[in-house]
Amino acid sequence: MSLDEAKNTDVVKEVEGIKFAVDKSLDEQYKEVIVDYAKGWFSKQFIVSLKYGGSCH
Repeated sequence: MSLDEAKNTDVVKEVEGIKFAVDKSLDEQYKEVIVDYAKGWFSKQFIVSLKYGGSCH
């Protein structure tokens, strides 16, 4: 996950005022993706996971 400008191969989605650019091929393969934000004592991170398993920290 990175901050980047949307490309013509991306789909832009907005959830609660936050825009996400997702590659069209990934959007077609994985219809439901969960983006969560976790904050701990020593770290802050986004967690991207699929509704039916798999994740990326």
